[in-house]
Amino acid sequence: MLPMISVMLMWYFIYYPDATGLLNIILGKLNIEPKMWLNNPNIAIILIIITMTWRSMGASMLLYFSALQTVNTDLYEAALMEGGSEEWNGNWVREIHVVASGGECKELLVWMDREWKGEYGVTCREDGGSLLFSSEEIRSSKAVLPEAVDLKYIFEPGKSLAKAGVFNALCSRFGLVKLARSTNLFSSPSHVILSEAKDLFNFGKIFEVKEIVRMNKAGMRDVGKRYPKSEVSARNIPLTSAELRSRLGVRSGDDAHIFGVRIETPFQADNFLLVCHRI
Repeated sequence: MLPMISVMLMWYFIYYPDATGLLNIILGKLNIEPKMWLNNPNIAIILIIITMTWRSMGASMLLYFSALQTVNTDLYEAALMEGGSEEWNGNWVREIHVVASGGECKELLVWMDREWKGEYGVTCREDGGSLLFSSEEIRSSKAVLPEAVDLKYIFEPGKSLAKAGVFNALCSRFGLVKLARSTNLFSSPSHVILSEAKDLFNFGKIFEVKEIVRMNKAGMRDVGKRYPKSEVSARNIPLTSAELRSRLGVRSGDDAHIFGVRIETPFQADNFLLVCHRI
């Protein structure tokens, strides 16, 4: 952050070749003969690099510090919900409550206690229902992907579960599978009937899958013709819901709910249209 001329004069004094240079003064204290630091090209280039690095260090640190101040605090919250780092188990945080109603997240409440050193719990409340997840459950849970593109029921998490980010814990607790690593829609392996999972009814929407069609031009044209009045949702595909609706050529209605989603299995990863009806 200093002017270049000031830096040059300061370091020139440090490297000064006679006994008055700072480096040579230090060497003199050690009974070592003074060195002609800048007369050797191999040493001079190293000294110049040191000088320029020292000069730019302050500006670089300031830029990095400024950038860190702009980090969205939602990222810290998301890290907390997903278990945080291995070194931090939520100290001071005893409970987190995510409250949703009517399809909207209303409140996010955090109980913090300076004396608390234990694990924290995340409680999701939505439309009269309540689900409690421990930090250990959140931290240890792993996402499970489907074995095949053969889905019978789809669960779309509601606002409280989505805000809490407990997607992997849903897999572990309810035996669900994520359609893809970044597709936060869930199904059940072996056609376990999601409609029997009463605990989930207040925490999202459950759909029965009527058709699965590969998402290409022919597939979109066919589905759009047969379900001209449908709701449309895009999940983890390079299209927005509005763009997908436009390509399907459908308008809002109750013929079906069409999801454009990415599905990943051990054998393939591709985009599909799921024609569903809500249970």
